[in-house]
Amino acid sequence: MKSILYFGLTSVLHMGLLGQSQATVTDGVKTPEILEAYHSIQTALAKDDFATARNEAIQLTSKLDKWKEKGVDASAVKQIRMGAQAIADEANKDKIRRQFGVLSEGTVKLLQKSENWRNNWKLYHCPMAKGYKKWVQPTNEDKMMNPYMGASMQQCGSSKPWG
Repeated sequence: MKSILYFGLTSVLHMGLLGQSQATVTDGVKTPEILEAYHSIQTALAKDDFATARNEAIQLTSKLDKWKEKGVDASAVKQIRMGAQAIADEANKDKIRRQFGVLSEGTVKLLQKSENWRNNWKLYHCPMAKGYKKWVQPTNEDKMMNPYMGASMQQCGSSKPWG
């Protein structure tokens, strides 16, 4: 009986039925933690809270150093790192918002590779943003919060289908 239970649980874990991606998870930071950090930066910028956005970007770069998942798109990871580091190092508010575009582009690439993760995130587009115009928010959030336009224009943009 124990061996049947063990085999069943092992099969469930390997098939990814517990919400993990096709990537192999090892010890260390997992993708949901990276996405949570991204969301903290996105929310801070939507509220014009640049100090929090920079602090969260510092935390994200630290998490990226501990991210130990195999099978994740290396170019997406590189772009996420570049965007987070640029936000952490930048003081100019307009440049921080543009660097968020770099971070978002990497995050969108990451999500496009995994339906399991992507199903929990909604893609948005702002036609008025400079540079990369997309961002993501959790699907359980009803209110759009535009990180490119901030508090004065949080509702600027629209949701877009993945693809």
